[in-house]
Amino acid sequence: MRFSLMVQTLLVSFLLTSAAVTTTSCALANNTGSVDVNSDDKSITAVVKQRFLDSPLVDGRAINVEALNGTVLLTGVAASYVEKSSASEIALSVRGVRLVQNEITVRQ
Repeated sequence: MRFSLMVQTLLVSFLLTSAAVTTTSCALANNTGSVDVNSDDKSITAVVKQRFLDSPLVDGRAINVEALNGTVLLTGVAASYVEKSSASEIALSVRGVRLVQNEITVRQ
């Protein structure tokens, strides 16, 4: 009896994990198997890049911006920690941005 309960628990865990992986995979890939960036992510990326270019605090040419499902990834090089922090603040101020992952490197 106890063995049967353990097997059932493992089976349910496996099925839930499989369903979660399948759902995530389907959400990220389109019919061709490539990652599908929706129009909101494209507009978020464009707005963040434009705000960087308009800002006196950030060198928009040195920072790369990618958005996926409202999460913005910042990469590139900043001249100072103030510039790196400003980039995060600017990105977070854009409508539709839920999270910012700031992987900008500060020049030494």
